[in-house]
Amino acid sequence: MGGIEYFANKEKRTVVAKIDNIQNDILAMLKKMFWSNAPLFNWNFLIKISDSFPTQVIGKAVCDEDDEFDLETGMYIARLRVIEKYQKMRIKAIERAEDVLWAEIYKTSTLFYTERDKLSGIQKEKDDFISDIELMGFLTE
Repeated sequence: MGGIEYFANKEKRTVVAKIDNIQNDILAMLKKMFWSNAPLFNWNFLIKISDSFPTQVIGKAVCDEDDEFDLETGMYIARLRVIEKYQKMRIKAIERAEDVLWAEIYKTSTLFYTERDKLSGIQKEKDDFISDIELMGFLTE
């Protein structure tokens, strides 16, 4: 996570916390997660996931009119809100990556079972043919 920038407006009684470069942070996190399996993945799917997020996230704290504006309290609340949003985005990115991986696992599993069924069919055809020619006396052991 990049640094948090704060913007305060005492007249409006607000403090905003901002984190920039969210897309780069998410991409770096995903690359780190999948690095050990790098040959298996098309990195474009990671870029596509990270690009689907905003470039920045903000958290805002607004002081109620009945309360006294305190910059430190406002910064603390804004910080917690921005970090919460940021963390939710990271979780969403992991969920999206997981969806892509499950889809790949499903395709691989489907291919495996298709090929296994083909092999079973070939083996059965071979065994049936050998049985037939043994019955006809063409093949003896």
